[in-house]
Amino acid sequence: MAREQVFLLLVAAAAIALLYGVGIGCPIRYVTGVPCPGCGLTRAFWAAMHLDFSKAFWYHPLFWLVPFVAVIGFSSWAKALLGKRRDLFLILSAVLFFAVYLARLIFNQVP
Repeated sequence: MAREQVFLLLVAAAAIALLYGVGIGCPIRYVTGVPCPGCGLTRAFWAAMHLDFSKAFWYHPLFWLVPFVAVIGFSSWAKALLGKRRDLFLILSAVLFFAVYLARLIFNQVP
């Protein structure tokens, strides 16, 4: 199972690199003109890696949550250890992302 997840992660990373390499960036925003709930995450992580956390939070205020969601969502040990709390964490994370998305659309604050 871990090999499949690593492979999928590598495919996703390659697809993102290709999209940015050809100048498309977010395919949802490119096709529809409307940003997706994750718009700004790549730039937020880039800013955080350069220790510019104020800019990272401006690009996407939930960038820090993504690693936790990935680890807890994709690891079998988290499911065994946390049980239903894992599902609750993932649902609450999705609700938070949707709430931030709606607020950014309403107040026209999508970078």
